[in-house]
Amino acid sequence: MRHTVFGLLSCCAAAAWSAEGLTPMGAEQAGNADGTIPEWTGGLTPMQWPRDFHDGGRLLDPWPGDAPRLVITADNWRDYASKLSAGHVALFQRDHDYRMAVYPTRRSVAFPEEIEAATAANRARAALKGADAVTGASLGVPFPEPRSGAEVLWNHRLRYRGDAAEWRYRRAAVFEGRAPHLERALELRLAGYASLQPGKVSPAMHSYNLLRMEPAEELPDYTVLWHDAVDILATPRRIWGRTSAWKAYRAPPLGYDQVGIFSYRIRYFDMMDMFSGAFDRYVFKLVGKEERFVPYNSFRLANAGAEVLGPRHLAGDAARYELHRVWIVEATVRPGEGHPLRQRVFYVDEDSWSIVMADDYDAQGRLDRFQEGHLLPLYPIQAVDYAPAVTYDFPGKRYYVDRWLSDSPPPQLHPALRPSDFQPAVTGRAYRMN
Repeated sequence: MRHTVFGLLSCCAAAAWSAEGLTPMGAEQAGNADGTIPEWTGGLTPMQWPRDFHDGGRLLDPWPGDAPRLVITADNWRDYASKLSAGHVALFQRDHDYRMAVYPTRRSVAFPEEIEAATAANRARAALKGADAVTGASLGVPFPEPRSGAEVLWNHRLRYRGDAAEWRYRRAAVFEGRAPHLERALELRLAGYASLQPGKVSPAMHSYNLLRMEPAEELPDYTVLWHDAVDILATPRRIWGRTSAWKAYRAPPLGYDQVGIFSYRIRYFDMMDMFSGAFDRYVFKLVGKEERFVPYNSFRLANAGAEVLGPRHLAGDAARYELHRVWIVEATVRPGEGHPLRQRVFYVDEDSWSIVMADDYDAQGRLDRFQEGHLLPLYPIQAVDYAPAVTYDFPGKRYYVDRWLSDSPPPQLHPALRPSDFQPAVTGRAYRMN
């Protein structure tokens, strides 16, 4: 029933905030001056869902007839430089065949009314404890009107992504001059803080997570479990890993700048979910809000085949870019702390509070990595996540594609998961990939 009345509820919620000009989640409700960013009118409502979609099925593109309104290339990118990230500029400068197809902007993101109401309530009760912990917040994003870079990044960390999910997908590591390394993965996630099932998981828990990689080429199978609290400094991450050759789980040193599992040293562990983990190694500066071309509404790319894996970058026009307003946050390593990525610039979508791009610089100030989180609206549950997430390693001339659905089953957005499913002694089901 809730989905059938969602459009009405969203309109009412937006009206309640209209005096301030903000959406229920704190974005600017109005469009921009030239109309290239439209007004937010409630997100993707059931009336806009593809007619052929069925619950549990593949997420279909609601706008299959959309055509690019412009295509940016190595020849004309300077005309649009003010709306490009440093990572995109680097791709245009390096690769003459790199293209960016920019589509009409669709403000498709919507959240359940419980999340909207909690976000509104957090305005008066949420506070930062230093930069590393949030107090007083509940369920929604804590800072719909952020005043610091740390507050923006906490909104990203605590945003609603659904109560639970089961993803089966491919990962691809692409090296220039070599065939891509392709792997299959199983990912399970159970939310704590941002969950609409009260009492099932403690709200002090951020999430329970499991990632299982099947054997691929010379690599063995691998399963990693981790439990994240909201306050990681007070309650450190608990993590276990194993292969089928081990008799028991072990506790690998995964976090921060440890190399991500099976990422071929392209991605660090805290680059998962674009940025994850504790905040204690960086100082976060809020630059402001600007318009940028960002990856958005990735229905076509998420399900595309191997033809999108170009030798140096994603190929063709399957990736969809749109003009959106983003919060820009600069993260600089704190004095006395260490990380190979000394500075990171995050671009955070105003409607979803998701990091959609990140420019990552090394100790010499050179652009080292570039991340893209291609946003996929999970419209059956009024949430959003990434499919895929892409990391470019410029010095290594390679890139990594994660959460690429390709020929995998569609994500299951209502799995019956419990915290006990994420204990080392009972995770045998994670070894069944099919």
